[in-house]
Amino acid sequence: MKRLLWAVEKQFDVATDASTWVEMIRELEKRYQTVLLTGYRNKPVDTLFRSTRCGWYRSARIPIVNRLVSYFYLVALLMGELRRNRPDFVILNGTNPFLVLAAARARRMGARVIFDVRTLPVGTSAASRLVENVLLGLCLKLATRVLDGVSYITEEMEEHCRTAYGLGDHCSTTWSSGVNPDIFQISTSGPVEHAEMTVLYHGTIACQRRLGTVVEALALLPQGLVRLRFLGSGDGTEDIRQLIESLGLHDYVRVDPPIPYERIPEAIAACDLGIIPLPNWQGWNVSSPIKLFEYLACGKPVIVTDIPAHRAVLDGMPFAFWAGNGSPPEIAAAMTASITARSALPGLGLAARDFVSQRYTWACQADRLALFLENLPSAGRG
Repeated sequence: MKRLLWAVEKQFDVATDASTWVEMIRELEKRYQTVLLTGYRNKPVDTLFRSTRCGWYRSARIPIVNRLVSYFYLVALLMGELRRNRPDFVILNGTNPFLVLAAARARRMGARVIFDVRTLPVGTSAASRLVENVLLGLCLKLATRVLDGVSYITEEMEEHCRTAYGLGDHCSTTWSSGVNPDIFQISTSGPVEHAEMTVLYHGTIACQRRLGTVVEALALLPQGLVRLRFLGSGDGTEDIRQLIESLGLHDYVRVDPPIPYERIPEAIAACDLGIIPLPNWQGWNVSSPIKLFEYLACGKPVIVTDIPAHRAVLDGMPFAFWAGNGSPPEIAAAMTASITARSALPGLGLAARDFVSQRYTWACQADRLALFLENLPSAGRG
């Protein structure tokens, strides 16, 4: 088998998006001998993969120190792996320009090396976003000059990066988020049976995601029609709790802590619809929300805002209830539309499951990535 080395700048054991790498590597290790290099906050998670070997570094608790630690240790892990086991392919994630330069050595050794972009900077402070944006731009400019190619999460992401960072011509591909249809399935226990419509949001609860608009939308509807459940954590959790209390909606809204990845399908099965109220902002416009595909794979229609990331997947799909720009009245109108269509929701859910199973599984995304890697021009080994 050919050898694949994947270096990810992340606190892998606590990252809310770690499922991307877990699922992609599980698919890719069927065809490659894989090694993952990444960090952890509390403890390594070596039981995630069937045959992938992991190289870990311990992250620091202080953000600035953690960046320096990540830069040093990830480069050191990469260089050590290159000496011991010369890979055929190398993939890089993060905003570490030193890692990009170090990976250029792998290219000189005959490996094909790509830089992968999953997200734009979405930190809570303007200063952190500015720093991350500069570093991402530097990594991309280096990657287009010294590596073999770049992969992007969406076509919108690629277009944005080419324009925003002034990138020259380079070899590129896109592979989106996906879902594991063996884990995320339609519940066999039958349809949800309760008087109220239950709407679920699961994932990061952050101020930039404007989740408070969903609570405000609920306040515009007659009480007893809809219940909300937020499942996750983040810097916006306390604000959501306070808003619920101020609007007197504590009987109709639950805010629960995160649960393990494998239990998320249980939470989705207990709802009628999923919701993603992301606002019209560049960071979300070029994204590919994993939760969208998880809702659909479990046979749940979705309430979504009309942004490019959602429109690119759901345009014309009957199982999407559109909430415009995500204002409380627009979300309330989408909720009302879903209530009106409640008897049709199970059938719409079957169509959603069929749709996502054909186009947006992690296996489909792994096929796209592997095809790109295999077709990059090869270099002779030194």
